[in-house]
Amino acid sequence: MRAQGTSLQHLLAGSEARLGLRLMIGTRGHANRLRHVQVQHYADGCVGASSGHDIILVMNPLKDRPLIRKDEETRLTFLEEIRAAKISCIVISTSDRVPDHLHHFTEQTGIPLLTSAYGALILESRLTGLLREKINHHIRMHGVLLKMFGLGVLILGDSGAGKTTAGMMLVQKGHIWIADDAVEIKKRHGKRLYARGCPSTRDLIDLKESGIRNPRSFFAGRRQADGTELHLILEMEHRRGGSGRRSSEGYRGVREIMGLQIPCIQIPFYRDGHFDTSMIEERVNAFIRDGGTA
Repeated sequence: MRAQGTSLQHLLAGSEARLGLRLMIGTRGHANRLRHVQVQHYADGCVGASSGHDIILVMNPLKDRPLIRKDEETRLTFLEEIRAAKISCIVISTSDRVPDHLHHFTEQTGIPLLTSAYGALILESRLTGLLREKINHHIRMHGVLLKMFGLGVLILGDSGAGKTTAGMMLVQKGHIWIADDAVEIKKRHGKRLYARGCPSTRDLIDLKESGIRNPRSFFAGRRQADGTELHLILEMEHRRGGSGRRSSEGYRGVREIMGLQIPCIQIPFYRDGHFDTSMIEERVNAFIRDGGTA
């Protein structure tokens, strides 16, 4: 995390749709700096200890009484809890309005208050991911990570597309296995992405037909790596029919990750389990010939 932290305004910028935001009041608090942030749910009628963290508090208007109770005693007790816990922002889930007494609360404390279309659990998950991305500068993606011809290559696609199968076939052809399923991507020096397997799953392969296995049992004598700079994304695209190719296949585009654009090549897959790994290698080699380098 950056020592100087970030502002709530920067944290929310460009993420309004992702968080389902509807209303944002108390904007004078949007410039406040956040340094050690955690997302917390207002549980059991109380706010937990801050433990030195700036807290984004998620509240459910259908369950959390301070949002629906208007008596003075409840409001004052809630206000003291919020002050003691050093709350930086309150997000009300599944709501498109803010009661008048909470408008007054925001004016009095300077704490921004937001409403979201999403439920509390989805909201907490997305806020936590946003904090990882914009403060810690790392995200997690579901895919298979390899090193091919010196390039860090991430294979993405829907569940069941065969990402793991394709990756294992490529390793059998001499490429380097790094990780399956959960891939952690970090931004370094503001201009490069470094990818590796998440610590809890980096030594595992998720095989739908036989369960979780250790890659060493499949890649005996094959090279493996702990991580790589990310240069290229291969995106599995479902195609109907057999293994015939079309001239339009292999479309190149870009995918934005934490503000950086990574080249992306579409790779066809077929429900009959067919993978043309030679074609995948050709596409990566063509990318290198056209100036894509490690």
